[in-house]
Amino acid sequence: MKKLIFGIALLFVGAAGVIALLACTLLAEPVVYNGTSGWLGCLQSMGLTPALAAFLVVALLGLAFALCGVFEKKK
Repeated sequence: MKKLIFGIALLFVGAAGVIALLACTLLAEPVVYNGTSGWLGCLQSMGLTPALAAFLVVALLGLAFALCGVFEKKK
């Protein structure tokens, strides 16, 4: 049960970070960075691509912990 709650919390934090970064890029001015436009070009121009990757990793780890908690055998 603890793994499930921890996993859901991590998933929520990671997903909230990803959503916040993507929402902020939608509000920013359009940027073309090395031929890449759109939200990815905006993230690259601000140097936030590693932050997006970190939030995605946290969300995936949270999903893994939650799934381990769901399918854990009880004694």
